[in-house]
Amino acid sequence: MINSRTEGFSRRISDYIVCFDFEFLFFFSIPNYMKQFKIFFFLTLFIFFFSNAHTQMRYNVISDTLRAGSFSVGFEEANKCLGKISFNVDFYDSLGHRVMNEELQIKNGKLCNRHGKCDSFITHSPFGFAQVRIPNLRSIKLEKLKTTDMNISGILEVFTADTSKLGRFQVLNSNIKYFWLGNDSIQICYMENDTVTKFNIYDSDIKYFTLRNVKIDNLRVDNTSQPTELFIKNLDLGDNNAVLDLTQFKNEEQKTCVLGVSLSEISKLRFNYSNYKISFSEEVLERELNAQYLNSYKQSMYTIIIDLQKKYGFADGEEKVTKEYKSFQYTKNNSLLGIAANWLDRTWWDYGYEKGLIFRNTFYLLLLFYVFNLFGYRKLVHNLYPLNEFVKADEQPVQGKFRRVRRYAAYCLFYTGYVFLGLRLDFKILILKNLWLAAYIIIQSIVGLICLAYIANYIISK
Repeated sequence: MINSRTEGFSRRISDYIVCFDFEFLFFFSIPNYMKQFKIFFFLTLFIFFFSNAHTQMRYNVISDTLRAGSFSVGFEEANKCLGKISFNVDFYDSLGHRVMNEELQIKNGKLCNRHGKCDSFITHSPFGFAQVRIPNLRSIKLEKLKTTDMNISGILEVFTADTSKLGRFQVLNSNIKYFWLGNDSIQICYMENDTVTKFNIYDSDIKYFTLRNVKIDNLRVDNTSQPTELFIKNLDLGDNNAVLDLTQFKNEEQKTCVLGVSLSEISKLRFNYSNYKISFSEEVLERELNAQYLNSYKQSMYTIIIDLQKKYGFADGEEKVTKEYKSFQYTKNNSLLGIAANWLDRTWWDYGYEKGLIFRNTFYLLLLFYVFNLFGYRKLVHNLYPLNEFVKADEQPVQGKFRRVRRYAAYCLFYTGYVFLGLRLDFKILILKNLWLAAYIIIQSIVGLICLAYIANYIISK
């Protein structure tokens, strides 16, 4: 009899509060000698729990009927005041009071309001992580906030962060009319499935910046450092002809940003490649890499970037990407010949961009052959490639050991210069008795002729 009464009553109010059922069972378990107090207890408990159930129901209904926005923060230093969060809302709290504006502060490990109390919409975990879920959230303002994690989702009219330090900052599935970051330091900024009408970044530092499936109608960047890594996927700028200008980021330290962007997105960007390095990771390509596909992808990517650098007039960026492209063309098959050719083209004249290196490298080659010739100068002069004047000079006696060594070194230098920089090799006097030494003299002469040809072309092109 008791169970049926209890079950029937709890069924009628189960939509309001579940715990009431257990208290009602407890009431009917009161001993018989206290039955004279049953009516009193019943009325007291009924009034208390029905009132509480009604309040909970009212809050839940309002939460369900309004569009809910939410944000969460995490922090490490629980005993310090790490900043302030202000937001504009319009809802009723758990006590039935209408809340229009609120301000939260992190104090003593808790996220509290301006009165130092934690409202019902704030929950905490044992690890110092505060979760805030607020119906009809309109705007959020961060001031001097220091957190390890910050997550935002839902519809917001305004989000601003001022002089805050955020570890990992995530904006997911959000629609924000005005997004403003000023004087902030953000380690990781990750945005996905968002729509931002106006996005301003001022005097901030963002290390790792990701924009995935994001629509931005207006982006302005002022006095903000270039990210260390920038990843862009499915970026919508509102207008098909709109371009995201990455030159708005400053790069006073001349650091290189790793740019992760697909072939379909790269034309939406305006950037100087001298400050960037394109990424060909699996995350960017979104598929398992294989040599054939990767080479084709790189070919297309480098071609587009070169055209973009020419289009926007970034000569230094065009130079850098052209060098990378040539290096890729040499080494794409990982052959030893290609690797050697790449090294030679880069060292000889930096892929044609530092033609003055020709003079330096010509001198180095002359010096190299001179050192080799020192070890067999007399054999070269008398038994391999006998030039009359050098043969006669070598046969003349010289007094003193130092003078002999000095003359030997000087004549060897002139002999090397004559062979190396001579316009032609006289095969009539070349002795082919030792083919290896004869090939050495021929190679020395050919290398010299190539150097002279490059020097002549450099002088003419000037």
